[in-house]
Amino acid sequence: MKRFLLMMLVAFLPFFAPASVTASDETRVMQSFNAAANASDVASFDETREQHEVLFIMGVILLVLIFLTAGFGLAMVLSDKKVFVYHMIFAGATVFLSLAHAVAAVVWFFPYR
Repeated sequence: MKRFLLMMLVAFLPFFAPASVTASDETRVMQSFNAAANASDVASFDETREQHEVLFIMGVILLVLIFLTAGFGLAMVLSDKKVFVYHMIFAGATVFLSLAHAVAAVVWFFPYR
């Protein structure tokens, strides 16, 4: 008897549902979901863009330091200039910045969020 009543309830359930849902109700619900998703996407995009910009600037400075270090090294070898101290200072700065660049990249982008 309980099964029969349950089957009848399930069979007639569509008749007890609300008559209709207007299109405006559906669009308002979807717009609220889309607005929340867009807000989080924009915030995430801005943060990721800022991190990429920081890494790009660090990379450009790192390339300049590498070229300066190589230039001082070549000046010592080819022209017999006395620039060993400058070569070592720029080499140290290059190593420091390369480590900072690598750590920042791993912390921000590994494992690809």
